[in-house]
Formats: sequence, structure tokens, C-alpha cells
Amino acid sequence: MPFTPEQMRAYLESLKELREDIALGRTLPSIWHLPIPAEGEPLPKPNDLRKIDRMIRVVESELAQLELVVYQQLVIERIQPGGPKAVTAIDNLGTAMTLTDGESPKWSPDGKRIAYMSAQPGAKLQISIIDGQGGTPIDFSGNPSVHEMNPSWSPSGDEIAFESDRGKGWQIYARQTSAPGSPPRAITSGFGHHVDPAWSPKGDLIACSIFSGPPTWSWTDAQIYLVPADGSQSSRVQVTNDPNLVDPFGASWSPDANRIAFHGGPKANYPQQQYVYVVDIGSTGIARQLTTVSPSGLPSWSPDGRSIAYWAWPNQQDAGVYVVDPAGTSTPKKWPGTGNSDDSPNWQ
Repeated sequence: MPFTPEQMRAYLESLKELREDIALGRTLPSIWHLPIPAEGEPLPKPNDLRKIDRMIRVVESELAQLELVVYQQLVIERIQPGGPKAVTAIDNLGTAMTLTDGESPKWSPDGKRIAYMSAQPGAKLQISIIDGQGGTPIDFSGNPSVHEMNPSWSPSGDEIAFESDRGKGWQIYARQTSAPGSPPRAITSGFGHHVDPAWSPKGDLIACSIFSGPPTWSWTDAQIYLVPADGSQSSRVQVTNDPNLVDPFGASWSPDANRIAFHGGPKANYPQQQYVYVVDIGSTGIARQLTTVSPSGLPSWSPDGRSIAYWAWPNQQDAGVYVVDPAGTSTPKKWPGTGNSDDSPNWQ
């Protein structure tokens, strides 16, 4: 199993402490506990300083190489064989940890908690929050009589926006993270369904997809809009406006708040063809196609703005989570350890 830089540093310090104790003739315990076992190697004997020195040099070299790679982590939705979907944290070494059953996970801004959708079989979808290292989830919704879906954290982490059918159609609401189960405040209302909220990095706006309600229930007339996060509904700004593009959903902001990535498809070949697109805020609304493999979607912008993670299914063997630069000039790279059971990536 690959080790993180933190684990390797702890291992190195323990080896150095062991060497110092031996060199100074200190009494050693009968069993010396190290934070990481040396794979395939027995623990050095107390008088074998040369072997310990060799191990220290090897670990120092491996740590130096490992630290050349920036440690990154995603949380994804993973389909478990014969079971429910699972919220799974996975780093760029391919090390994965299943945290709980659930879907559409989103990291908190401080990278310590994860909001996600959960439901018992036959029940309505609710939002829960779990520590990024696992543990007992917190029921954030607290109202099983209505759906609450697709959580999005405010930049401060004090609120979570979500879509719900508690009122007229589907609308966007927000609730304080310090008050799980409390009545939420309304962000949107009125004609049409408002779904897939994405809080802007500046905190003043929420991007969402709006599409027609009854009697048409047309997903193909959806567009991405910006609405005030304070719920004033003083204005809404249309972001996408491409007559050849349909079904724009899953907005993800760039960290500088100047662009939005989303998934959709060409009107002439939808839903057979689905791709990831990028649109500039304040532009004509014509988006640039980022991916070439179909289907691909569910984009998530990295915190440093250099990459976009997304789900793609070129074929069953190569399906998984991929990463590409926002300009689309690099060759997409598959995230280590992901496969055809994984989607909905979100950066820590």
C-alpha cells in the first residue's frame, strides 16, 4: 500500500530514534513499534547499525521523491459490489478509504468534513455530514418528509445550500451547519425548477440550473444562472446561452470565480453524447467543450485552479475519474485507483 509523506516522515523519525537508542546503549523494548512496517524486511537487530543506516537512507530517498508529488485527495461516489453507493476518499496515490454509504459527496472548505446525500431504501434523500476521516454521520436535514439533495458548502463553511421539493417545485435553500434539522432559508422561488446549487468562492452568488416546470417538465430548456446567495432574489444572471447545447447541469466554479465548468451535450446528439464544458462568467454564454470522450461529466475544479476532475466512460475497462487542465491542452490522466464504479469527484 502506498504511504503518504506524513506516514513516511513518521517512519523515518522512528528509525532515527531507534538508531540513537542503540548507539547510546539504551535498553530497548523486546518489540520495537514503528508507525509503518518495513515491507518484506525483518526489524533490524539491536547491534545492526549498518542495516538501520541503510534503511534510513532508503526511506530518506523515497520520501524526497514522494515530496516531489503534491499530495492531493478527492472524495468520490463508489458503487459497492452488491451494495449501496459509498462515500470514498481517495488520494493521488490510489489509496482509498470508504467512509459511509451515500452519494454526491462534497468537501467542506477547510477539508475536514464531507456533506453527502443519504437515504434508506424507499426513503427520500437527505443530507448528512461526516468527518473526513470517518466516524458517525450527522443528520443535517432532519426532515424525512421532503427531499434535500446536492449539497454545496458556503466558502466560510457556515452554511450548506441544497435543492429541495419542500415548496413549489424544486428550489434552492440554505441551512446553518451549526443547526442541523432547523428550518432552512429560501434562496430561490417562482416559476421553474432550480437545482444543482454551487456556491461561488466569493460567497455572494450561487450558480444553479433552472428548467421548466409543469406542464412541459423540459430538461432540455435548462440553463445555468447566478442568483444572490442572500435570498433577496433581486436579480438572476444567465450564464449559459448556447442554442446548440442542452442539459447544462453540475456547475463547478473556478477558484477565481471567473469561470464555471459543467456537463451537458450537443442538441443534435443528446443524450448519446455528453461532455464537460467551460464557460466564462459575463461572456456571451457560448461554452467551450473541454472533454472529447462521451459520456463524461460531473466536473470539479481543483482548489489551485490548475485542474478539473471529472467522470468519464471511454469503455468499461478505462472508465473512472480523470483530470485535465482547464484549457484542455494536456492529455487527460486517469486518477489512480479509480474505475468503472466511481464518479462524482470532488477535490479536498
